[in-house]
Amino acid sequence: MYVTITEIVDEDDDRVLLRGRARSGAELTFPLVYGAHASHTQAIVNEVRAGQKPSVNLPFEELDDE
Repeated sequence: MYVTITEIVDEDDDRVLLRGRARSGAELTFPLVYGAHASHTQAIVNEVRAGQKPSVNLPFEELDDE
């Protein structure tokens, strides 16, 4: 599921908590862990801090509103 990140909610040394909006319009708050993908996660955080709204592909499917 692609999510456009709109803000950083919280951050510590191990992870960053982000808020974003899915293509369906659903608002999500989710963590990204630095770990093995630290440089990629840091690049996303830097984009958000610079006022950009990057899109990320989260590893789960979007739920239908049925």
